[in-house]
Amino acid sequence: MVLSGVGLTQEWGKAVQEIRARDVVWCPPGVKHWHGASPGTPMTNLAVTGKCRRAERHMDGEGQRCAVPREISMLFDNSR
Repeated sequence: MVLSGVGLTQEWGKAVQEIRARDVVWCPPGVKHWHGASPGTPMTNLAVTGKCRRAERHMDGEGQRCAVPREISMLFDNSR
């Protein structure tokens, strides 16, 4: 999750992508990748790793997936 600034990220064998504040980037486990600030622009990010916890509800009804705590998801609420 990019909290502020502008950065770059790339998965092995794919194109470099620009990332900005409020972007959420997900990289599958085991995929080589890198991320960092873009040249001349600082970036602050929050990296989350580890096991998924069971989501309390599923929007699409398709089984278990990772859930982002409400306090963090509010940072990225575009409806405000």
